[in-house]
Amino acid sequence: MIKFKEIELGVEGLNFIRDRLGEGKSLSHFLLQSRNFEGGRVTTYLPEEISDERARQFSTGGKLPIPKGPAKNLVTDDGTRWRMERKPSADGQLVRTIRDFLTEKRSCCLLEDVKSRPTDPRIRPEDGRIKVMGDEVYYLLDEKDSMDEEKIARTVRDAHSDWHFVCVMSLVEKEGGHSEPSRSVTRDELIALANRAIKIVIGAYDGEGYLTWSRSRG
Repeated sequence: MIKFKEIELGVEGLNFIRDRLGEGKSLSHFLLQSRNFEGGRVTTYLPEEISDERARQFSTGGKLPIPKGPAKNLVTDDGTRWRMERKPSADGQLVRTIRDFLTEKRSCCLLEDVKSRPTDPRIRPEDGRIKVMGDEVYYLLDEKDSMDEEKIARTVRDAHSDWHFVCVMSLVEKEGGHSEPSRSVTRDELIALANRAIKIVIGAYDGEGYLTWSRSRG
């Protein structure tokens, strides 16, 4: 069994998070404008044998073990052959972190989807997770989803892009703060969630893992 350790990443981690947020959409930019990042800490979880130096190579993969199981061999219509290896992922750890956070009162989790538009066929109107602002797509999870790990895992996958992933764990202003469910999310709502962020999770390691900024307590 592979043992993982938490690694604190300091200013290098802060700078990487800032860079990635600068490439994102509205939620990312509101997070950049609202948070005092020096008031928090940045960490990651990696196997114990990974050195601190390698842990700070945020843009390259190869830190996690390749999952067991056979690779898939594919043949395209023109006869080209592809071999698809299983890709390592720290999604399991992230899903558990989101699940645990959503057990708190007034908690919610908003994920930014940079690869989708509201008009895409996969963005179905009946999907209650989806929130839209202009041509931007977000996924919202809240307290009622804390017991549904499959839904959390599916949401992480749907929002994931190898080059960009942003997830914010925040608090709504008050219990019952949402009135009628709406597919739309407003600029002011995004800013409010950014201002109350407790954790910000950013994709790293070539899509294999994550860095987490956590607000200091007190």
